[in-house]
Amino acid sequence: MKPTTVNRFESRLKRVADHLAAHLDEPLSLDRLAEVAAMSPFHFHRLWTAMVGETVAASIRRLRLQHAAHQLRTSAAPITDIALSAGFASAQAFARAFRAAYGATPSEYRVASTEWAAPALGSPPAASLLEVRVVHMEPLSIVAMRRTGAYTDSDIAEDFQVPWAWAEGEGCLEALRGIYGVPWNDPEAAEVPVFFAGLDLGACPPPPAPLEVMVLDGGDHAVTRVIGPYAGIDAACAALYRDWLPASGREPADAPLFHHYIDDPESTPEHALRTDIYLPLQPL
Repeated sequence: MKPTTVNRFESRLKRVADHLAAHLDEPLSLDRLAEVAAMSPFHFHRLWTAMVGETVAASIRRLRLQHAAHQLRTSAAPITDIALSAGFASAQAFARAFRAAYGATPSEYRVASTEWAAPALGSPPAASLLEVRVVHMEPLSIVAMRRTGAYTDSDIAEDFQVPWAWAEGEGCLEALRGIYGVPWNDPEAAEVPVFFAGLDLGACPPPPAPLEVMVLDGGDHAVTRVIGPYAGIDAACAALYRDWLPASGREPADAPLFHHYIDDPESTPEHALRTDIYLPLQPL
């Protein structure tokens, strides 16, 4: 472990927490929060969620409810005004969220003589033992299908069929060197999640729309392998950000992470599937 590196990441997230607390009545974009953290937007939200134990949206909601609880006890402002200042569209929506967090309605909380416990900060899972290696790779071009909007594993599986069918028709599948997935942003946080399902086909003809050529940046990457169902990829990504990155002395590069699917899921048992997660790193 490198305590100074860990502390640097923690201090950057503390800056974001202070910024959130000071701007609860304003729109809070992930790009702006990443800027406050001095971190690439590709990685900020994943690091926040992994290290803090809750999404940024959950943190904002918790802080706004805490601020509202303080207003209920220290001001005579109407509950509707407090609800609107906490970012809720109506007093009814605020009352439901407040009761879920505090176990009391805003009116009950305002007049009670005892304190209710404030909603607790999320806690990240216990540290896991990841095997991580740092590898240097050259830039890599893939023929990819872009999905825009919320997606499921079955959606992604369908997307891979598009470049696969095109490559088969072009006689390029024999040149297949890898199958890659690129979650462009964190689907837990993005207004519009984006995922690229792509194939490394080496030198192949330019693909027609809706396919596109995407270049994965070269350079150093932290790589960890997941063995088993694809459902385990998210937990491994979180552990990579939470446990390995702060202690590594490295900084994430301004490029998205990506997945290298080593095995064909149609011919490999789910428990034996191998997926390598690549986290791009800034040069030393």
